[in-house]
Amino acid sequence: AIVQRLEDADYVVRQVALQVLEKLETAALVEHGVVIVHRRLEDTDEGVRMAALDALGMLEPAVLAEHAAAIVQLQATRSRRREGK
Repeated sequence: AIVQRLEDADYVVRQVALQVLEKLETAALVEHGVVIVHRRLEDTDEGVRMAALDALGMLEPAVLAEHAAAIVQLQATRSRRREGK
């Protein structure tokens, strides 16, 4: 049910869903890690993207390594925006 909320049209609902996932046991979060990375790191709302990064911070390094490319892409995009490019 909570994973379905990651697709809600309301960004606040998506952000809260990520915050709930962050509070889960690490094993439960791993189960949803791919959804978080592939769908929410590229969310239109910056708060949702940041919540996705926070949730990912709860994962083990080996799991994070699987999603490194998406995380690096997000960071590069954020850096370019801050520099005005």
